[in-house]
Amino acid sequence: MPRDGAMTLGDLLGRLDWLDIVCAKCDRHGRYRVHGLAAQHGRDCKVPDWISDITRDCPRRRSPGLADACAGRCPGLPEIG
Repeated sequence: MPRDGAMTLGDLLGRLDWLDIVCAKCDRHGRYRVHGLAAQHGRDCKVPDWISDITRDCPRRRSPGLADACAGRCPGLPEIG
């Protein structure tokens, strides 16, 4: 699978123990062990694909306007990039 420049879960192994995901718009949040995510989804799983998967039940994902769209993100990733 082409990476398209996206960070993968395998890229995070050994660099992060936990991966946090937050949405400032709906106050949803979670914390996941990177090792467990890589085991469950595979080392080659792209982080943006995982974010899309984990937020698939967010009602804001179906919002017609960009101003109200789901804002799920992993705040710790820019620090390790």
